[in-house]
Amino acid sequence: MVVNRDLATRFFGGNALGKQLYIQDLGSTGSHLVPTSIVGVVENVPHNGLLHPIEPEVYLPLAQVPQPDFEIAIRHSGDPDLLRSSIVNVVADVDPTIPVSGLETMDDRIAYRVTFRKAFLVLISLFAGLAVVVSAIGIAGMFAYMVAQRTREMGIRLALGASRVHLLRIVLKETWAILNLGTLLGLVISFASSHAIRSMLVGIGQHDPVVNVSALALMSAVALFAALAPAIRASQTDVLSVLRED
Repeated sequence: MVVNRDLATRFFGGNALGKQLYIQDLGSTGSHLVPTSIVGVVENVPHNGLLHPIEPEVYLPLAQVPQPDFEIAIRHSGDPDLLRSSIVNVVADVDPTIPVSGLETMDDRIAYRVTFRKAFLVLISLFAGLAVVVSAIGIAGMFAYMVAQRTREMGIRLALGASRVHLLRIVLKETWAILNLGTLLGLVISFASSHAIRSMLVGIGQHDPVVNVSALALMSAVALFAALAPAIRASQTDVLSVLRED
């Protein structure tokens, strides 16, 4: 038999060549076990799909275990459309009664397997982009309202000698404090709900640091830019108009 690397590593510490496994004699009706020598180790193949873990597997020669149907993988660097007709012709030359069906490239097979998940992730990405836009609008509106409520305070501070740069610093400092609180809550919610999309992730962990840091940096930049315009307006408060209202 030939075994995959997962089986060789799990049961033989990676050194499986020449070892034996006892498997059921498929030619008998009982549960008779026969020793089978391992003559090769091949790389793991995700037969159960890209989202499922690799399992130990064995490969037996067709001469020992005949199969009514099977698949053949062919490595080819040319045009796959030209190869299809060649495969059919070669098989027909050997035995014209053997049917050949399901000819497809590996790219086509993988694309078919992940079509639904790709569509689902694209939909999630669109909603995520929309959420960023809505968040930016909401943050800008919130800070604009917060600054508008403090217009009198800003005018009085200017009248008492505060610089406009100082007012801008005050608003941005409060913005940063609110942003830190929102970031903390967002990370807690993200880690608590990440298991919901774990089954949709391929090649990435549910707590991937690069993704989390990128999302944090993006939302921080959006929040700061959204708060910048109200902060600049606050620093340009007209002292005379404020004092005239009082």
